[in-house]
Order: sequence, then C-alpha cells, then structure tokens
Amino acid sequence: MSKIDGLGLLEILIALTVISLGIAMHSALFTQFQLHHASTRNQRLAWRLAEQKFDDLKDFRQLQSTADFDFNDIQNNSGGKQIKGSLLLPAGPVEQRWTGSLSPQFNLSWQVENGYWQNSQLIYQDQTKQPPYPDQKRVSIQVSWFERDEIKQINVQGIVAALSPLSEILLYRPQATGVTHKPILQQQTDSASPDIPIALDDLSKLITEVKSLDQEKATQIRAVTVDHQGHVLKQSDFLTVSCQCQFSADGYQKTSAHGHWDSVEQTLFPQSGDTVLKAQGCALDEVSGQCSTQTNTLCERCCRDHHDPKLNIVDSAGQAYCDPAHGIRDRCYDPFRNQQDYNNGQHPHYNSQGQIVSSGNYIESCRFRNINGKLEVYQDWYRLDLILVPWQWLQNNLTPYQDWLKASLTTVIRNSDSFWGQIRPGDTDSSIQWPDKHQILDTLIQPWPLKLGDFLLLSARGLYVDYMDNTTVLGLKQLLSKNKNAISQIPFYELAVNRFAPYCLINQSGWCSSASDIIEVGAGLENSPNGLSPGLLSVKQYSDQQESISFSLKRNNSGLIPFASASDFSGLVNNDPAIDKAEFSVQILGP
Repeated sequence: MSKIDGLGLLEILIALTVISLGIAMHSALFTQFQLHHASTRNQRLAWRLAEQKFDDLKDFRQLQSTADFDFNDIQNNSGGKQIKGSLLLPAGPVEQRWTGSLSPQFNLSWQVENGYWQNSQLIYQDQTKQPPYPDQKRVSIQVSWFERDEIKQINVQGIVAALSPLSEILLYRPQATGVTHKPILQQQTDSASPDIPIALDDLSKLITEVKSLDQEKATQIRAVTVDHQGHVLKQSDFLTVSCQCQFSADGYQKTSAHGHWDSVEQTLFPQSGDTVLKAQGCALDEVSGQCSTQTNTLCERCCRDHHDPKLNIVDSAGQAYCDPAHGIRDRCYDPFRNQQDYNNGQHPHYNSQGQIVSSGNYIESCRFRNINGKLEVYQDWYRLDLILVPWQWLQNNLTPYQDWLKASLTTVIRNSDSFWGQIRPGDTDSSIQWPDKHQILDTLIQPWPLKLGDFLLLSARGLYVDYMDNTTVLGLKQLLSKNKNAISQIPFYELAVNRFAPYCLINQSGWCSSASDIIEVGAGLENSPNGLSPGLLSVKQYSDQQESISFSLKRNNSGLIPFASASDFSGLVNNDPAIDKAEFSVQILGP
C-alpha cells in the first residue's frame, strides 16, 4: 500500500469521507436551524400584524359620524384608519413595509360579528340587525403565509366595544352575567407585556394600556374596567403632552375638568370646567419661536387652558375656583400642590431654567381626558407611590401585589382629611399608618441573586390617584363601611413606567446602577449608550458587594412624557420638580 507522509491512502479516503459527512450533517443542522428561526420569526410577524390591525380597529373616532372611520365601519375586511381615502392596513396581501423585505408574503383578513345585550346576556347576531349600532363587535383576525410549500395561519379573536376613544360612558353594569369572550387579545406577541390586569374586587378588574403617540408627541393612557366574565364596564382615555408656551393676553378659557361624585349611581364621573376670564398662553412654533398659527392642537389647548383663575373670579355660588390657602382645592389644576405655592389662587409657571415667570416663554405639561366626545384639560396626574420589581416575580405574585395596591388605596380614603398629597408613604413625619410594603410583598427576594452573564428585567410600576373632593371621599367611605366594592370606584391607575425615565443623568435621576461596570442597566435604544431595553439588567463582572439599581421619575404630568427634557429646579420648593425614587438590590453569586 502506498504511503503519503506516513498515512495510508485508505486512511486518507476514510478521513475525507468522515469530514464530508460531518460537513453535510452540519449543513443539514444549520439549514434546519435557519428554517426553525425563520418559522419563529414569521409567526411573531404574523402575531404583530394581527395585533396592529386589532389596535387599528379599536381606534375608531365616533360611534356614528361622517368621519373617515367610525364604529359602524368595522365590518368584514373593512374599517380602520385611512390615508388619502385608503385603509392604512387593508385586507389582502400585506405591504412588505409592515414586515421587512426578507419576509414572505402575508395575507390579512378579518370577520366581524355584532353583539347585543339582551336580558343581561351578550348575544351575537348577523350584521344586518338593528338598532343602528351593536354594543360590541367580535372580530376574528386571520394572518396567513406560505412557508416551505405549506400555508401557515394564525387566528386572533377580540372584542371592540361601543366605547369611542373620544367619549366615556358606562356600557354595562354588573348584574346577571352571561358567558362572552374577553375584550382583549387571546394571545399576545410578547409574553412580557407590561400591562397587567388588576383585580379590583369580586366583580371587576382594571387593565391600563400605555402607548406613545410619536406624531402628537404625547402619551396615551387607556384604562378599561371589565368584569370577570369579560364584559366591558368602563373605558377612560387620557393624553399627556409636554409643551413650549408663551404668555399671551388674558382671555375667556376653561377651568380644570375634574371628577364629580354621583350619589345616586355611587360613581365618579368626569365633569367639564367653566369658561371664565383668566391668564392664558399660546403654543410656540418650534422653528420660529413665535406663537403657532395652528389652532386646536394639543399644545395650543394645553398652553391656553392650564392656568388657575385669580381669587376674584368666582362661580355662580360666589366661590373661588382655586384657593388652597383656605382649603379650596376641588377645581385647581394641581390640587396636590403645597398651598404656599400659590399666588392669588394661581399656581406658578416656570421657564426651562426653573425660574418662576409670569410673562414670556414657559414650559407646560397637561393631562387631557375625553369627556362627552371632547378632549379637555383635566386635573394633573399625581403619583402616590413607585415600586421596582422583577417582571418574572410580578407575573407569579399578582395577588400580594394587588393586596398592597388595595391597602394603599384604602389608607388614602380613610385618611383623606390629612392626605391631599402632602403626606406620602415613606415620609418620616407622616402620622398615617401606611401598609408595610415589605410585609405584603414578602415573597419579593432582596437582594435578588444573579450570576455572571445573567439578565433580569425590572418593572417600574407607578400607582397614580386622582384628586377626590369631600363628597367623593364621603361616598367611598360609606361604601367601605358597608363592605361594598369601593376599590373599583376609586379613581386610580396602575401604570408601567419603565420607558419614561432616561439613562442615568448627572443628577442621578432616571435608570441608574450603583456600579455600572458590574451591573449595567438600560433605558431604551433611543436614550441609552448601551442599547439595553428600559429596565433590563446585564451582569458584566463578579462582585462580592451588594449592588443597587435605582429608578427616578417626576411625580406629575411631565413624568409621563417619555424622556422629558430635564430642567434645573434646584432650590425651588414646589411640586413641579418633585422626583420619586425606587430602588432594587441584587447580589452576584460567585463562580
């Protein structure tokens, strides 16, 4: 047998055969991996398309109108936002701008069934039934595509209720209930969705959705209350916006919209403000720096309306609208503000340097609420508490988390005489016995153990509470005393606020790590040098020390604007610069 450098020809041939088989097996495995990866990607894209269409259908403008898109337009393969007379996301082949150039051709379709309340049960009928519009529409969305010579398809079903985003009504009160489908998607694209259902009582639960509206530079917050059979009970829609303004001449404009307790219905309803003579402003044009010529924009209305009247401006009963020095807060734009931070019944305004100004340019943040089909500037957001927890813990421990929420809200109602935002959980001078957060959340491990290379997603949760006047508080106290379902009537909102804080700023606000070279924390691709998602921790090095992560956020309106520009409010004692901080500790385990 011939030898080549000490190896037999047969050995060489066998080795080449083995190598060829290895390459072939590796290629097959790699091809299989690629196919599996592509299949997973296609499914995620399909779910995303279905969700986008479902969100599109929920955003109709009115129940019946001459608008481009109203509730009655939601029919089989019909309905949705329009651009130049055509649907933004129509039925049929989906344009690849929605999915990317490397994706297969997706096809989208949907079918609609109309639902009507009959004897406290929701009955689905065909689309020709009268009255003019149904109570709910059950939408079944299909997305299909070709994959390896097979037709793949996903199906999503959800409810679009007859609750216009531009109105707020009670659709259904819990009585005898029939079986129906949940008014939410039955499967989500992302299992780590930040929106969680909060069980209010034995009748209902609250789901709060937070969405950024980039075109309007605003944040949309939608609070939907459903019963445990999935019936939609109530929907409240809010917008929050941050604006550059300039003082203009006094004019007749709206006082703050606010809550009003209906003693018969035992429910808090939103109420419009009055039109009075008061200070006002205009929205600045970003290019010219002068008053904008665009009318009825969010910032135009925010700058115009968000001013309290002077003390000499009174209502029909002769009472000032806002006078915290004498205990009159019910119609102030920021009723939680310290009473010393008012002058002649008016709250101050600040420029970008944090200086109080009464002329020229100033910055403003407003909260809008949809009332009877109109967006009105509502009383400011107010965050009662802030907590930082791992997302995986929250998913498995909703019951103790809800217990803490309910205990905090009950404490607010029972101590309303001394509350009003001046006393908060954790304040050292507080005489109120707030619930022990650590005791209720006793399953929350701190420090949380992590290993080198581990990732952990923290969820920042804010508990927001609206101002409640004496009549509202009295009504809620009576419900509590009778063991009624009072929690569902308290105007509160549980919000996921991860993306509202920037990467750690010079003043240590935003998302910060005590040792960023060891534990890195992200604050979003738009604002973070590391590119991590908001709240995502990455363990980079071993440390025998306990490390901490902090999350800081402004307490009022401007805290709900993503990455709102920081302002220098140093030395000022008022609510505008108030920043709350939540902390979470981790321990890196040794090798």
